[in-house]
Amino acid sequence: MKPYSPKINHIIENCSADYTDSIDGLWQKFKPFASPSFQREFITNDVKYYSLLWEMFLTCQFLDQGFTVEPNHDDDRPDICLKINNQRVWVECCVPTRG
Repeated sequence: MKPYSPKINHIIENCSADYTDSIDGLWQKFKPFASPSFQREFITNDVKYYSLLWEMFLTCQFLDQGFTVEPNHDDDRPDICLKINNQRVWVECCVPTRG
């Protein structure tokens, strides 16, 4: 049995190389800013997959736009911490789910 979630197994087996390469490119840029459990949750937790993907994508967009992003060393804080004018701005990433 593979250690991945059904979502990740589906992506590995069925998605184009362009898609998996783009996810890997995001991960390479995002890795220094990820919380301690991010990678494990991303590949094993289907429920959190899209919100974690959004967190990774949004962090990369902030970096691309020149924002200062602080690394996240704590799983119990909001997802992204920006430094703007010597103040911290916290961003929590979430996506809607079926109600």
